[in-house]
Amino acid sequence: MKFLSDKKIALLRDGDLVTFVDLDDHGFILGADESIKDFINRLTELRKNIADFNDDLKGAGDEEPFLFYDVPLIKKDEIPKSVYKSCKKTCQDLYGFSIDWVPGFYTNHNMGILFAGCAMYSYKDFFAVFIIRKSFQKSEKWGLYSRTELMAHELTHIAHIGFKTLNYEEVFAYQTSTSLFRRVVGGMFRTPKDTYLIVGSMLVLLLCQIVNMSIRPPEAVWDQPMPLLFLLAFCSVFTVLGRYTMNLHRYKKAMDKLRSMFTNPGAVLFRCSEEEIETIASIKHLKPFIDAQTDTRWKIIKNKFQNPKNPAR
Repeated sequence: MKFLSDKKIALLRDGDLVTFVDLDDHGFILGADESIKDFINRLTELRKNIADFNDDLKGAGDEEPFLFYDVPLIKKDEIPKSVYKSCKKTCQDLYGFSIDWVPGFYTNHNMGILFAGCAMYSYKDFFAVFIIRKSFQKSEKWGLYSRTELMAHELTHIAHIGFKTLNYEEVFAYQTSTSLFRRVVGGMFRTPKDTYLIVGSMLVLLLCQIVNMSIRPPEAVWDQPMPLLFLLAFCSVFTVLGRYTMNLHRYKKAMDKLRSMFTNPGAVLFRCSEEEIETIASIKHLKPFIDAQTDTRWKIIKNKFQNPKNPAR
């Protein structure tokens, strides 16, 4: 990885802004609460892990599987760099970074009937490996899934690993979708718990209807526990939906406020903490707040995205 050379690491230690910007362009983004020392340690560990992974993969040969997190990966099934081209453009246009250093493989190992693929990655050093269905080896589309969208979605998570933005993480990731519906609705499910709440509530409502129509007499339709079950299901749905609506409103409001000062407001928000996003959305006068941000992360943001017609200090 030439962009993680010893020379680049030394320049980071010296605080060289050009090097920070260059690495940011490759998806190595300084986290909101991450010190320069921690950032360098993370990149150093990543470089070592990728070298070890490539050595293990090479040692297995072109045909023999190499086990990674119990998933057999074969070198001949590695995703070629040319396939990254379209998803790199998506990430560049949306968030100002471009990644092709994440190893990727075609495999059908333990793929469920509706499972298209995922990225397995470490929160310690954001080392990651893609696995996607072998169907994508010959086609961009598989059912409702797009190879470009799937890869761009996961690359967004990988680049954003230095941030803890629970309320906005999936909002960012789903902006890579070509579907307006997924871009608007996908960010609702922040965690598996949100998914279980929504799906579970829908199943409860369905089962209640089945019981009412096939078992209970008409006069007992609204006897307990049916009203309580309906209430719990609706409360669960509206809790998730209400929270997401407020978060999406803040996200859109922050985007609108940043447009006057930055050429790519989405890329700026992508590099903000959750607290900063909400401050930007609610603050009356934006420029004094932006001018007051002078740490390395904000220097990178201003260097890459500030509007020359209305520059920040």
